[in-house]
Amino acid sequence: MYSSDFLQVLKQKEEQIKSLQADMEMNIVVAPQGKIKQTGKYYYQSPDKLRMDMISPVPQSILVIGQKVYLKTIGSPNFIESADKDIKSKLYSSDLYGYHYLNQYVYDVVTNRPAQNNNSSIEIYQGYEIINKIKVQRVRVIFNKEKGIVQEYSIFGNAIIPSIQIKYGYKKINGLLIPIKVFTRVHYQMGQSDTLIKIKNIILNSEINEQVFSP
Repeated sequence: MYSSDFLQVLKQKEEQIKSLQADMEMNIVVAPQGKIKQTGKYYYQSPDKLRMDMISPVPQSILVIGQKVYLKTIGSPNFIESADKDIKSKLYSSDLYGYHYLNQYVYDVVTNRPAQNNNSSIEIYQGYEIINKIKVQRVRVIFNKEKGIVQEYSIFGNAIIPSIQIKYGYKKINGLLIPIKVFTRVHYQMGQSDTLIKIKNIILNSEINEQVFSP
């Protein structure tokens, strides 16, 4: 098992980011319904608080504290805790680098030289959940060990839980590689949805009013 290797690197990166504030754009494509574009504000506070306020076109907010997800929509003055306990809600509790979600599994290294690009800085990990002493595969992680970042990871679904693919895009800010783009593709039995979150005008490690994360 190699769970301490790349996870420890992600944890160290997380500890460098105490808080983050930014402008946010979210583009959602749900087949076959169509496209939705939302803009708003993005707030993150280490280790596990996240808030996304969508301002346009319809005001709504998502607040995450640990594993709890709260929603506020138009016509609702207060946050309401979501009853959705599936894997999509759990993903919201991930920190900026994916550490919180990925940390729940144990890993084997598959290879450090993927045939598709022969890049020796890339390592591929398979993550497993141990159920009755049996390893059940849950995730596949592509990790850039030179930069110390997850490039993407895939979550293997089943008849109940959809399969999910997540890709990150990074930018160096104040000497730190910050994920400024997160692409999520969710595969359902009857179709798929794509979500692209982009953040800009980023403020790092500045105090955020505690009321921002109050449900």
